[in-house]
Amino acid sequence: MALNGLDPAEHDFIYGDTFDWLRRLAKKGRAFDVIVLDPPTFSQSKETGVFRVEKNFGDLVTAALPVLKAGGVLLASTNAADWAPEKFLASVESAVRAAKRKILKQHYVPQPTDFPISREEPAYLKTVWVKIS
Repeated sequence: MALNGLDPAEHDFIYGDTFDWLRRLAKKGRAFDVIVLDPPTFSQSKETGVFRVEKNFGDLVTAALPVLKAGGVLLASTNAADWAPEKFLASVESAVRAAKRKILKQHYVPQPTDFPISREEPAYLKTVWVKIS
């Protein structure tokens, strides 16, 4: 942060289980203009157990929405190679609809050119920018 001219003393650094922290932040009434969700493909925690991106990404979006301001932007990303882009997008869209929120704008970004696609390395990066009411 210092290299970018930002004072670390003016920012909060938190670590721990994301689901736990999103609940805490919501309970405190915190809200953000932008939220970035870029979870590992697989993880395990004592608090919430096993997380598999293909199965639980929608749960992560659902947990983040209470702390996303109306008109805020959700940046969702994954590098799950076996997860089709259509299913990734459906997971995000379904979670937004289930929360009774609306997608105002959506921009899907496939794997960038600086990550070449080949038979050995198929496209795996998927990113979507979503502005949500």
